[in-house]
Amino acid sequence: MFRPSLPLTLAALLVILPAVLSQPAPDDYNCYAEDEYPYLFFSSKTAYQYIYDKKPQVIPHCKPVQIWTVARHGTRYPSKKEIIRMKDLVNLQSEVMKNYERRDIERKLCEKDLTNLRKWVYNLTLDLDYQLAPQGHDDLFYLAKRMRTKFPILNDAAGFSPEQIQSHFLIRHTQTPRTKESAEAFVEGLFGGRASSIIPPGQDNEMLIKPYINCTPWEQAVDDEIHTREATLFEEGPLMKGLIASVSRRLGFTYNLTLGEIFTRSIFFEQTRTKLH
Repeated sequence: MFRPSLPLTLAALLVILPAVLSQPAPDDYNCYAEDEYPYLFFSSKTAYQYIYDKKPQVIPHCKPVQIWTVARHGTRYPSKKEIIRMKDLVNLQSEVMKNYERRDIERKLCEKDLTNLRKWVYNLTLDLDYQLAPQGHDDLFYLAKRMRTKFPILNDAAGFSPEQIQSHFLIRHTQTPRTKESAEAFVEGLFGGRASSIIPPGQDNEMLIKPYINCTPWEQAVDDEIHTREATLFEEGPLMKGLIASVSRRLGFTYNLTLGEIFTRSIFFEQTRTKLH
């Protein structure tokens, strides 16, 4: 029913990359710590609560008779490999602090941002790998709440018994803990809890939820050079080169970082900004 995403609990480094994209001129930058409207769009990592369509859609003379939802699991923590790799953020923290101790540097981070970076503590543990993050629970809980708002007929189900719910609703998930907990959060938002008595056990070979598991050509094509060519051209193009140079200077480096290093450092800045708010 759901596939993976990056956790928002890392909370201090993801803002710098989109911030540079949305603020191309260095003079536009003030303080991330004081930004009341931070950049929130992170592709598939974006929290849905920030981007869903808030306009009510009413179709006259119609009422819903059947509602289908195929949803991804909520925001999860990274894999063990990624958690280990993210420990490099501690070294980055030290490097940035050393950069800003130099007197010859052009200071492009405000004191509040530097203070937040200095206070940041890495707290991910390997046992969190692929587990549902608190943001992930909220993703599905509030998705269900919004469904009740858009389809008031669902409010009647709040008073249903487990037997009535099972006769009117079919809720399925795969066998991973993150999809099970996501389904439970959805049920909690839709019916006010009682997930354990409503949701059947997860299924591994679930064709409706995971149709791609029996599509070998698609699995092979995902990493095919032909299908990633445009992304590669963009990464090597002038816009990304300018972004890399801008981020590198803002962090106090006299040389350009790699794109991979920029990604890791961007996670770090969102971590510090969010954690300390």
